[in-house]
Amino acid sequence: MAALEATAASAPMPLRGALAADVSAVSSSFVQVLKSDPHYWAGYEQKFVGEDSPVTDPMLMHPPQVVQPTVVERVSRYAGAPSRAPVELKEKSNQGDLFATTALKLYSAPWMVIKDLDEQFQEEVCKSSPVELLTPPELLTPLVYEQDSEQKKDSGPTTLDSTLLSSRCPLDKLPSEGCRQRFYHVFPLSSFPVTPKHEHAGVPQWSPQGISVLVDCKALQFDTIKSNFEPFFISICLFDGIRKEKLSENFTVEVNDAAVLASFQDMASPSRLSIRRCVFHVDRPDTHVVLCVQLSKILKGDYDAATEPYCKALSVKEHDKFLIANQNVLQKLKQYRQIFAYGCVPLGIDNSGSLKAQELKIPLVRTNTDLPNTLIKLQLEKEAKKLKYISGRLVLGLTPMEGAPINDSIDSALMPLLPFQSHEIKAATTREAQEFPLSESVVLPHVDYTNFLYFYPESLNFNNYKGDSSGRNLALIVKLLDSDALADGPGIDALFGDCVSTPLVQQVILPVSYHNKKPKYSMFDEVKIFLPPTLTPKHHLLVKVCHVDCKVTKKSKVDVAADTALGVCVIPLLDASGNFLPEGKHSLPLSYVPLCQNYLCRMAEPNPRDPLMRWIDNGKPIFQFRIKLVSSVISQDIALNRLFTHHLPPQVRIPQSVSTEHVDEADEAGAPTHEVKHMDDYEMLDALSSTSPAEKVKFFPLLVTFLVHYMQKSNLKVAHKAFIALVNSADSVAHYAQENGADPVLESYLDYMYQGIDAEQTVTVVAAPTSAVATEQQSSEEAQLHMLLVTHLISLFEDKIEQELNEVYRFSWFLFGLITKDMTLYLQKHCLLEDPNREKWFSATYKDKLKQLLMSVVYSMHVLRKTNLFQAREFNREVSFFLRDLLGVIDRGFAFQLIHTYVNGLSATIPELAELKWLALRIICYTTPQYVALNLPCEAKITTVKDIFEMFCKKHFLAGLLLSEIENATINSEQYIRYQAIELLRDLLIRHDHDTRYQADDIREKVANLYFPFVLLTIEHYKVFMKDDNIPAALTEFARQWLGCLLYIFKDINANVLRQWWRQETPERITRLFTILSLSLEVFAYPGKGKCADILSKTEEEKRLTSSGITASACSPSVQNGPATKKDDNHPQGVRAFKQRKESHMSPASAREAKLIMEERYGKLLNLEPKHQHTNTTLGDSTFSSTKSMLHLTATYTPEALVPVFQNLNHECCFIVLRVVLCYLADCHDLLHSDEHMGREVFTGVFQVLVQLFSNQNSDEFLHHLFTIINNLIHDYSNHLFKSNTPICGGLTRKIMDQCNSVNPVTRGKATALLHNAIMENFRKNGNFSRMKLQSTIAISQMVVNTSLEFDNVMKSLDAVAQYMKEKKTITVDEKEETSMRAKAIIDSIFNSLVEKHFKSMVDNLGRTMTRNKAKIQATNQIKQMAVEQAAKQAKTDVLQQGTLQAVAMYNEMNDLKTRLFNVIEENMKMRQWNFDPEKIAEIYHNLSLSFRDSPDLRVTWLENLANKHIQLNNFEESAQTKVVTAGLASAYLFLLAKFPFTLPDEEFLRVFPNWQRENHLPPREMLASVKDDICLGQEFTFAGWEKLLRTAVLQMEQATLYESSVETFQLLLPLFRHHKDYFKQSQVYLKLHELCDKIVGENLATGRIMSNYYRAAFYGKGFGPELDGKEYIYKETSMNRLGDIKDRLLKQYTSPTRPSIEIFPNTKEINVDELDPTKCYIQLGAVVPYWPLHEKQQKTLYEQHFNISNFLQEMPFTESGAVHAENLADQCKKKIIYTVDGSFPYLLKRLPIIANRVIKLTPIENAREAIQDKIIEFEQELTAQTISPKTLQMKLNGALLACKHCFASFVCFFMLLFRNQLFGHRCERRATG
Repeated sequence: MAALEATAASAPMPLRGALAADVSAVSSSFVQVLKSDPHYWAGYEQKFVGEDSPVTDPMLMHPPQVVQPTVVERVSRYAGAPSRAPVELKEKSNQGDLFATTALKLYSAPWMVIKDLDEQFQEEVCKSSPVELLTPPELLTPLVYEQDSEQKKDSGPTTLDSTLLSSRCPLDKLPSEGCRQRFYHVFPLSSFPVTPKHEHAGVPQWSPQGISVLVDCKALQFDTIKSNFEPFFISICLFDGIRKEKLSENFTVEVNDAAVLASFQDMASPSRLSIRRCVFHVDRPDTHVVLCVQLSKILKGDYDAATEPYCKALSVKEHDKFLIANQNVLQKLKQYRQIFAYGCVPLGIDNSGSLKAQELKIPLVRTNTDLPNTLIKLQLEKEAKKLKYISGRLVLGLTPMEGAPINDSIDSALMPLLPFQSHEIKAATTREAQEFPLSESVVLPHVDYTNFLYFYPESLNFNNYKGDSSGRNLALIVKLLDSDALADGPGIDALFGDCVSTPLVQQVILPVSYHNKKPKYSMFDEVKIFLPPTLTPKHHLLVKVCHVDCKVTKKSKVDVAADTALGVCVIPLLDASGNFLPEGKHSLPLSYVPLCQNYLCRMAEPNPRDPLMRWIDNGKPIFQFRIKLVSSVISQDIALNRLFTHHLPPQVRIPQSVSTEHVDEADEAGAPTHEVKHMDDYEMLDALSSTSPAEKVKFFPLLVTFLVHYMQKSNLKVAHKAFIALVNSADSVAHYAQENGADPVLESYLDYMYQGIDAEQTVTVVAAPTSAVATEQQSSEEAQLHMLLVTHLISLFEDKIEQELNEVYRFSWFLFGLITKDMTLYLQKHCLLEDPNREKWFSATYKDKLKQLLMSVVYSMHVLRKTNLFQAREFNREVSFFLRDLLGVIDRGFAFQLIHTYVNGLSATIPELAELKWLALRIICYTTPQYVALNLPCEAKITTVKDIFEMFCKKHFLAGLLLSEIENATINSEQYIRYQAIELLRDLLIRHDHDTRYQADDIREKVANLYFPFVLLTIEHYKVFMKDDNIPAALTEFARQWLGCLLYIFKDINANVLRQWWRQETPERITRLFTILSLSLEVFAYPGKGKCADILSKTEEEKRLTSSGITASACSPSVQNGPATKKDDNHPQGVRAFKQRKESHMSPASAREAKLIMEERYGKLLNLEPKHQHTNTTLGDSTFSSTKSMLHLTATYTPEALVPVFQNLNHECCFIVLRVVLCYLADCHDLLHSDEHMGREVFTGVFQVLVQLFSNQNSDEFLHHLFTIINNLIHDYSNHLFKSNTPICGGLTRKIMDQCNSVNPVTRGKATALLHNAIMENFRKNGNFSRMKLQSTIAISQMVVNTSLEFDNVMKSLDAVAQYMKEKKTITVDEKEETSMRAKAIIDSIFNSLVEKHFKSMVDNLGRTMTRNKAKIQATNQIKQMAVEQAAKQAKTDVLQQGTLQAVAMYNEMNDLKTRLFNVIEENMKMRQWNFDPEKIAEIYHNLSLSFRDSPDLRVTWLENLANKHIQLNNFEESAQTKVVTAGLASAYLFLLAKFPFTLPDEEFLRVFPNWQRENHLPPREMLASVKDDICLGQEFTFAGWEKLLRTAVLQMEQATLYESSVETFQLLLPLFRHHKDYFKQSQVYLKLHELCDKIVGENLATGRIMSNYYRAAFYGKGFGPELDGKEYIYKETSMNRLGDIKDRLLKQYTSPTRPSIEIFPNTKEINVDELDPTKCYIQLGAVVPYWPLHEKQQKTLYEQHFNISNFLQEMPFTESGAVHAENLADQCKKKIIYTVDGSFPYLLKRLPIIANRVIKLTPIENAREAIQDKIIEFEQELTAQTISPKTLQMKLNGALLACKHCFASFVCFFMLLFRNQLFGHRCERRATG
């Protein structure tokens, strides 16, 4: 806290006050641990290493270096060169040209990638689903569980296990490790773990989009001639027929024979190569892409004459004549071409965008003009037939390109491409044509050097040409010049020719237009120019128009030029501002030749009067042309081009310390030159906002580099503008890539292209200080990008410009990524990465700026969460990744300080900030590969428990921070925040469990030790998953995850740490620990094969309900569950929509809006998908993605296949818990053996866990280990088991009996031997085994409740024990020890007897040979020897006799136990017989409880069974009555044994249970006193158990809406609380009583309260058996069960093969048994009502009328004539039958037998008078109510009177009551309120 406050104090002034309130609200034990001393963080790693036990394992030691800049060779396409950057670019770079240096580094230098040294280990645990984290079920060890066995009986005998009978082994030698799987390898996750997918962007490389096709020019065929007269030149390109756009450059190929070329001088040269194969790329495959060809040949003149031989057949004579006539023409005009024919054919792309291999035969159209119209006609079948064709075709082969590239190929610049196996270009080489993407095509950043200019002439108008030469046969000669000194000079070798052997030429001559002064050119008239890397204003294209003389005679000289220059067009490439000539169409004038020197200046502003420049057609733009630029260094955007080429003179910059205010003052003072210069820079940067996103994408690497250079300027205004331009450019680029589905541009640049920007290359500007121009060179670090970005971010947060801040929030990941990468490159450049002293890596100034930045971020987070929570989450995520990355590039102590400041700055009491806090912790902790090493996992020494947390937090920072925040979340946060907390810990442990670095046992111990405080946290806050009164909560997914983490820690934690801890821990907390372990066994219990699918679906349902709860909390005005905080009126109740729904707060007024709120606030908590792939970490699924992950899990494996997973998970859990228990038993032996209260409490907790382990739901392998352990503990702790007043013996006996009933003979044999040993040990301790007899009976009594069990195996086990006792004559004591003790007891009496008999005679005899004294001594010794021998002999005889008697007694007692248990089992058989009748089953339970009046434990056991049975049938009132009786009997028994402080009077229980006197029958006190140590051992006989019984009864009565009974029951607790002076619980009781009384008042105010219904049922027929035949019962049913319902139930219940048909008689008919068919069964069923005399009924409330009821009324109409109903009301009589039952309702049973009845007959007048009386009572009750209901009164009147007003019905009833005295002869003064 102090550190955070200290940092806040150093923050800017606007931040301090805002942070004060939030910072002060942060309270954590961990914050108190961390000191405010600024030196605390210094040397953090060295502070604790070497202390205590140093870490020696290299995997765990703090790594000296976790990041490493790695050189990644760019994926070059070129053979022998990384790129095609020209030599001129390198020369310019060497000369210091900034642009050339930047371009060369970008397009040729290898990439620089920052790699994590532990990235390979991180990838091993990066799983994408729970399925991948789970060990395949088929690889798991098969386990045997008895509950999965289909065998229910075992016919084999039961044999006691000899190993358990014969030997014991010490606890420290018992097998404690049986775990075969890692814990989280068999943990089926219900949600995706957070698994980082740190996928870097792909390596930047050229990759064609769409499809590629290989075109192979095979042959040119003519039908009219046998062989070619002349050479032909073919140009091929792709064309979009719809958009009318050219899709590729020309591919020129020659298909001439060697014989034809031989007739020309230089064309037959061996160096002249013609490549016939070309690859074309189509970025958008479509059906309207066509392949166009143009055939040209050497100029001959007239087109018709030139093509005539190819249109008709020639004779041999004509053929020879034509060949001879053209020899001179071809030799003289061989450098000039003319168009011969065109061809066009669809490329063959289908609708799916694919292409098949095919061979095309393209027809040749006879035309040399109007190419566009020709192409259109060729695509139309009717128009195509009208065209004239050459008698021939061009044969092309098309092959789609898929897979590996072609061998021996060259690109469009004629550079060899990989794989290039030949040493030179050959005819078989394949060329790649340059693709012209469509304008709407997706662009990517340039990664290769490209600088092509394509020149296309379109038209020329020479009609008005006035010159000496003719202007008809026009040829265009194009060349590139870099100077205007000499127009006729040679051009630059930069133009591509038509031959690959001479790729670059000085000029290109386009085809001649014969006899046409106004020619139009086609798209095949293309000039490709390789531009220089840097252009100057002198670079220009020179287009010379020439007239070509086509007349060639035999006398014509070949060496005389055939062309005459007519005019020249000069095309400057750069304008006056330095901008490149825009793409598209242009029109320029032509001048006459020759040109003067320095003509560029004159042509810039044409002047008709200029004598040196003569213009054709008066300077009109008669020449139209089009250009296309394909360049990665020249942009067509003016703002970008200006940025790249804007070089300023080197001037002095303003020092960084000069503020903006100083600069502004200087500007106002004056300095016009500087002001203009600054404004130029500012305007230039501002103009970038108009640049198209596509242009920014293409030149993004160059753009960032130059923006950084401007950020390095000392003019803060310009530098800040450059920073904003950088952010805006990132926005444009990202938006473009997202909209067009392009590859991530920012990520690619960040990962690969950014290689650092040297401060020395910065362009400086002139600054204007106040006094004079100051010159100061910034330090190296201050000019670095990381320093600049941090500085500008701080400034931006201080300015608080919302628009700029929003941009920074969105692209903070990019800025933070640049900072961390630049920091790494800075360390590499200065060779600091190998320096272990990290404190010197960066200056204190930079660290202070980072602190200031972080405090600004914390403040912004507090503000942002109120205005845009979604944006706050995104920004928080990027800040967290930034802090994570700082761990590798800065002093870790300082990094920890930043993390601590940030995490604690996010308050845990504000839900939104708590959510951000846990997302931050998830990123920092989980995505750090060196997380364990950074925690310095050295062994700890525990001195005191209170110092454990502080010690661990100091030594293990990240783990301590995590655990402390988990504790804060547990105390202060909402449920969904707790889920985030525990799932983060779970995911970390999953990562450790799967990390190959941490698989060694000693390393796993150290890792587990890091989380030891979580054990203390669990004990301290166990109520997170426990309800009041220690009742286990529902096994939620939250408890499952929490306890899973606890078990993982206990599995691997060092036993020495545990030993140190619990020797310092209090017994109360140790007991709580074992309670938690017991709950974990319940959570991870194996459900059985058939229920595994239910577990998965239950988990899904729980997570769904949790999510629904969160939805509700999201819609509520306040979502805080912690300390009260001040309500913020400005807090948005809605959400900010995902797609830029700005500044709109929605109120959750509808369900749809509430759903949006939930999705926006909580829907992506654990499944955040980053918008960038640089940190593509799926924070998944944590808590609210369960459905997706569970579907993924169950889709991969069926529930049956997942059975081994659940088995091994349970198996693993059991062994982990057993390990903890055994460690504690071994280490705390003395405490457990003590007779102190706390020792017994701890012992009880430990043994309860062992008893829970002893279950049929565990594997047989585990149980066999456990048998040995339990056998040892029975001997070691026999005092606690058989002498102390603890319930452990009962629980253990029940589990032993369960195992004695096992169908597995091995398990049953071990359990039987264990039962025998327990009986023997009980007898040895007490001289009897009455405790074992009692507990065995209780166990069997609890088992028989399960009517599906078979008890044959239990009976076999009991027989085996009795038989073993009989055969072995077992002596329950040690024979040698008992003989020795017996001999010592009798030796004195034997010695005295022998002395009296023999001493005197022996002395006399011995005195003859020795003195008398010696004789006495000798006689005494001999008598002693005789006494010893006789004593030993007699003792042995006595012991043998005693052992025989004991064996007989034991055998007899065993037989008595068998008889007792068999009787209980017989009752079970009886239960099975009546299994169809729940009332009969309840009666059997009740009768069994009454039969055990002398055994309190058994009586309570059967009452508990009865209560559970009622709960199963939803009989809540009967179950509650049973609980009350159990509590009353427990207190009465305890009072008899003097263990209860007082006895409750019977009147107290009679208010709740009216039959208390019938049940309260107890044995004499003397009978109980004799066995007081062996009875009343159950939980019910404790104060806590007694309280629990009554509280449960209250809850069940509430469920039955019997609030009056709840009040009386709850009051029974008050005497106990008063006795213990527990005022807290008394207050709870009074609060609950207040609540119940309010409910009673509410029920009494309501007029529709419904009580139970009662029905009389009489059974007749032998088919019912003697138990029911002739019996009558009153059934008590709930208010929902009507007569028809119980009728259907009884019919269904009693119908069986022995009772195939049952008739139902109504109650209105009297039954004569003699008249019934004896073969049938009959049930008379009718409704009855509670009967009270009239004067009593009027004094009782509705509840009292249904309490303590023993009489029930049934009314039957009759007449004296025998008919049921009379026609005249005067003859209608009524019979009233009053039934009396044995007992009263409510009772422990739902039905009671009728023991008597009486009949009352009413005459017609008495019948009418009683009806009126009943009606008047109803009116009186309505009128005396607090609120009179007119509707109810109208219903009571039955419509006899129509109420005109609301008060009319009340007045009618009032007057009926007024005249009641006259009607009934008695006075009644009642006041009716109207």
